Amino acid sequence: MTQQLTLFDVLEYEDENSPKCRVSDFVFDLDEKRVRDAFGFSLVNVFFNEMTDYTSLYDLDAEERRIIGVRLQKTLEKHCNIPPGEECDFLIDNIDVEFKVIPEQTEKHGDPRLAAIGKRVAKKGRYTTGFVGPRQVGHHALLGFYSEEGNLSHLDIGYCLLSEENLNKGMNRDKKRSINRYAINECLECNLIKRYSINRHEYINTKYKKH
Repeated sequence: MTQQLTLFDVLEYEDENSPKCRVSDFVFDLDEKRVRDAFGFSLVNVFFNEMTDYTSLYDLDAEERRIIGVRLQKTLEKHCNIPPGEECDFLIDNIDVEFKVIPEQTEKHGDPRLAAIGKRVAKKGRYTTGFVGPRQVGHHALLGFYSEEGNLSHLDIGYCLLSEENLNKGMNRDKKRSINRYAINECLECNLIKRYSINRHEYINTKYKKH
């Protein structure tokens, strides 16, 4: 009886010159401190926008969480010398690569008093999604899964192909399609490249000279 290969088997033995391997190797070889600094200061710029004194993802609304991805993409581009792509965010080894930050899902705090002032809590291990424009369909992507543990923030970067099969068919008002749950789970389970962890408060203290 012939055993059918799973997608994981195919990726595991994928040629080292494939786009997936080249993109993954590039990320793995990035200077870790520069990536952590780009991550940390991007968070500070979002959390302390207009001196709100936010210190956590769970203080932010959906639009503010979206800004994390925009800030981090631009900061990585400048701080880690990653060229911009032609149709996507980055150009890595002559491959157009889209970059999406995927935060943990949150819900209203269980304490009504804290919920009333906008406090939220994480749905651990459950993530939102990223939206992809028509020009990015078919390209390669790096997904940055954002989560928190106390004062620590984690960014788990993984690989995803923005194929038709990995995107939901419906579009939002900007004509963008979301990455489907299958692709998100596959990236988390099989295609993570590296985790970067930082203490948010160290970056807050550095920027604002707090002690």
